[in-house]
Amino acid sequence: MKTQTIQESFEKALAPFNPVKGTLRKWSIETTAGPLELEIVEGPNIRSSALFIACVFRDVEKAKAHIELLSSSRLNTYSGKWNWHIVEFGYFQSKISIEQANIKIQVMIDTFFEKVKSIKV
Repeated sequence: MKTQTIQESFEKALAPFNPVKGTLRKWSIETTAGPLELEIVEGPNIRSSALFIACVFRDVEKAKAHIELLSSSRLNTYSGKWNWHIVEFGYFQSKISIEQANIKIQVMIDTFFEKVKSIKV
């Protein structure tokens, strides 16, 4: 049985949000906080702590109006960036097995999309 890649796992979780091609990021979805552009950015290997979900709200003012749903410390109120970094989920390159890495990555993806559900149109 083939294991899903990080990109495949991300895109599977993204599918229910009816994504379209983005202009700033790979994908764009409509939310109550305005259009959200997003993509997953992978590091050089599975254990890289450079992995993150890159997001930006196209309408910063509208996103700021939903700040209590978005996690105020994560939303950049000037640029609209709303990034999610793997290190926030206890991911440390030198101290983690590939199996543990895959679990942490999936937890980050699942947590991210749970938060996105709160602003789904």
